[in-house]
Amino acid sequence: MGTEKDKLLVSGFVVDPQPQSLPDYYTRQTSLGEVLYKVAKKYVGKKGIDLSKPVEGVVVRVQNIASPTVGGFRYQLNETSNSPLDTCLRVYVYTAVDFIGFPTNLLIPSLIDQAIMDSMPYEGADAQADLEVPNVGDRVQVIHRRGISYDSPVGKYLGCISSEAVPPALGLARTIDKFLGFERKTSVPFSKGIDPNDECIKSNGMGDDCAWKRGRVLGKIELEPVPSIIKSNLRARPDVVKAYKEMRAAAKSDKIKINATSAFRTYKQQANMKRRKPKLAVNAGYSRHQTGIALDINTNRAHPPTKTTKTYNWLAQNAHKYGFVRTVKGEPWHWVYVGISEASKRRPRYT
Repeated sequence: MGTEKDKLLVSGFVVDPQPQSLPDYYTRQTSLGEVLYKVAKKYVGKKGIDLSKPVEGVVVRVQNIASPTVGGFRYQLNETSNSPLDTCLRVYVYTAVDFIGFPTNLLIPSLIDQAIMDSMPYEGADAQADLEVPNVGDRVQVIHRRGISYDSPVGKYLGCISSEAVPPALGLARTIDKFLGFERKTSVPFSKGIDPNDECIKSNGMGDDCAWKRGRVLGKIELEPVPSIIKSNLRARPDVVKAYKEMRAAAKSDKIKINATSAFRTYKQQANMKRRKPKLAVNAGYSRHQTGIALDINTNRAHPPTKTTKTYNWLAQNAHKYGFVRTVKGEPWHWVYVGISEASKRRPRYT
């Protein structure tokens, strides 16, 4: 960035090559990185929002009967309660906290454009709150999930404030600007491609065939058995199993044994793995194993580059031909199916 500072901000999209005047933090010898730092320092203060206190939001989706989210506060309460509740109210809400702003012009940082983040799930704070079911478009009061804990999967729904702020018929409401101060241009209560009637969506991803990615439920996926002489009952996506079988057969012809030790994991299985191996496993909902594309393969305790084995060396030289690549530097046993074309591009990364 800093090699030709006089060209970085004058090459077309930020300022005129010969401006009449510039802000006091800009000179022709200033790099883009320096400008961004100074803009942030000048216009972003330390004052933040106290997320432990209630905030207002607008409802975009309602589930009258839902299972408490694993790891959420209702789920944890059930684990210690003498009379646990199997269901609770879950609502999806947009709050001002979930909106991010960014400057539309580096020279005038006060001109802020706003982007919408996805709606966040909230569960009734208690059995009484479960009874106060809002409609889509209602203004509600919630405790943001970050106000509960950094890794809390859900926030607390406290109750409805008003049903007049946004007409329910408008869904996410183009008139939402009356509440949050600007106009929402699109309606996205579900991530793209998500079927709200999918049984995994309805069960909050707790089924045996429910896929997760980046902390979100993708829905139900098709899974097939993964052959292995080391461990039974392994499953993965059909295309992954097909590629694995082909790779395994090719390895066998070279007198190399390929056997999977782990494949698709349910949410609970990944949560158990995290508890058993907290420094090695990622949080439930974030593992590639939960998408059905990751396989752990027995490499006979290989630890490249200091220690390699015949199995690992074969995989390093051939796995990409079948669409598999390593994605975690310190895990030579972890192989992810990305397709032959993509694997060929990524192959040199860790091998």
